[in-house]
Amino acid sequence: MNRLFSNRSSSFWLIFFSSLLLLPYIVISFYNHPSVDDYFFTYKSETFGFWGAQYDWFTTWTGRYFSTLILSFHPLWLKVSFIYKVIPVLLIGLTIHVLFRFLRQVLKINDSRYAYTYAVFIAFLFFSEMPTLVQGIYWEPGAITYHLANVLLLYLFINLYKVVTTKEQITLKQHGINMFLIIAICGLNETSMLLCVLLLFSFLGYVVLFPKHLNSTLILYFLLSITCFLLVFFAPGNQVRSLEFVAGNHDLLFTIIESFKVSLKSFFYWGFSVPNILLSFSVAIFSFYYSIKVNTKLILYCAIIGFLFVTATFITGFWSIGNLPPDRTINVAYWNFVILWIASVFIVVNWIKSRFFSSIILSKTKINILVLLTIFLLLVFSFFGTSNYAMAIDDLLSGKAKTYNNEFVERENILFACKENICSIPTFSAYPASIFNEEIGTGIKYNNNEIYAHYFNKKGVRLDFVPPKFSDTYFFNLEGKNNTLLENLHTITTENAKSLPNSSLITAESSYSTLFRKKNKDLKTNYISKIYVKADVFVSDSIVDFVIVLSVTDKNYNPIYWSGREIVRHKYLVNNWIKEEHIFSLNQAILNPENQYNIYIWNRGQNKVYVDDLVISFF
Repeated sequence: MNRLFSNRSSSFWLIFFSSLLLLPYIVISFYNHPSVDDYFFTYKSETFGFWGAQYDWFTTWTGRYFSTLILSFHPLWLKVSFIYKVIPVLLIGLTIHVLFRFLRQVLKINDSRYAYTYAVFIAFLFFSEMPTLVQGIYWEPGAITYHLANVLLLYLFINLYKVVTTKEQITLKQHGINMFLIIAICGLNETSMLLCVLLLFSFLGYVVLFPKHLNSTLILYFLLSITCFLLVFFAPGNQVRSLEFVAGNHDLLFTIIESFKVSLKSFFYWGFSVPNILLSFSVAIFSFYYSIKVNTKLILYCAIIGFLFVTATFITGFWSIGNLPPDRTINVAYWNFVILWIASVFIVVNWIKSRFFSSIILSKTKINILVLLTIFLLLVFSFFGTSNYAMAIDDLLSGKAKTYNNEFVERENILFACKENICSIPTFSAYPASIFNEEIGTGIKYNNNEIYAHYFNKKGVRLDFVPPKFSDTYFFNLEGKNNTLLENLHTITTENAKSLPNSSLITAESSYSTLFRKKNKDLKTNYISKIYVKADVFVSDSIVDFVIVLSVTDKNYNPIYWSGREIVRHKYLVNNWIKEEHIFSLNQAILNPENQYNIYIWNRGQNKVYVDDLVISFF
């Protein structure tokens, strides 16, 4: 055993076993495919041309000039679909590389094998615990817009750290790289843009407080970031997009207070996760092998700036929509938290060691054992837990990923071969939860369906729902034993019915139909990401206003989520049974096992609405 850990082969085994941690995330990449929004970027490039698409994005939808530039070169537009599978692998590789550089150049871990191994550990922690893996890595628009910005921002931090801590003359090439990074980061998304400005401001504060001199290079970079910030903020498309948000937001005091509160809660929640505790313990012990000089005042400064960095991530959400930002934005907060936390553990333990345990020095053999033990424990707790790692493993071992991959290719072949202007396709029999697979809408008039159909040179594509193989599906004709699963049974009537004799009658006085409740933990399938709801509806008035509702409550029955598919029409087909259906996409925040899903039809109008033959499918 001692020989194994002390000879040259130990380097190979450490790198080999640590690399295995990320293998499932790499393998699942090759089952990945474009989803609905991907076709939208392709549609823009094909319709307006490449530069015309940039102008259209910038003037009608967003100021994110760099993300739209990259996404306009979409694999679908280039007709090289394999690139879509490679993009997650490239991002995983970039993540490891930037963490490796951070550990080597900032934390001064000079031994490459340990720098690589702990870079993999940090990447594994981030991928396994990030709020949304599917939108963070396996959906190109989300991955390019947000995680690429994460990686580039850390590269910029490393370069700026070198600027302020060394006396080396910066070359023109290095200036060019740093300026490119600033321009790119600010043009990828608004959150990273804000963090870029804050980062440069923090470095300016550092040189004023510690070396106590102004740095003309940092001032130049800061002014460049402000210029890019203003370009995005005042972009015509950004102004148009802001009109979609609820009026009355942009409350500065509310934004700051809520961002601080959420940041504190997030630090507590993320800090005490089992994988984070395991890795923190490993880093703490590893700190007794590598020593760095620690400045107490600098520790305090970095801790304050680091907390503000995570807090700033939530600001854009509370400022623009008055609520938490989407999970893909919270991924940015978690990325910064992980790096700040692990670096803090390493630095603080070094500070403690230098004062109280300076005589303790660990051997390479003990460190190698520590690394292998860390790999084993991270695998055990992630494999048997509810992490993204367990989700990816489930998709691979259950065959969901393979089935989805095969059926996606088959669907494309069917649509290209279809001779009709409007083609029908069934739902997939498997929807892997670890890769992004947003489905098209259930009606040909949905905007995303028209964009999707355009790619296949069709006027429309109709999605026919078939309960997936890995689903928990319920059918209610409002007769028989299944009624015991429903509430609001007082709405059942024999006045009218699609399948005799019963239906649910909802009126202005009694506006809620029979209601279905189900707790996440009681479902017969794991890792759901969607809920399909279908109802047959009968009205005798051509003006209708009703909603297919999904609401989610926590274990204490407090409401935490509400979504509705509105049916508001003035020329509705009367005296006929009409099928209304919708697919709800779920975010990670509402997938807690104790949460309860509540599904019903809400009649907001004044006329009678009869509801029958409900289908509810969790998949």
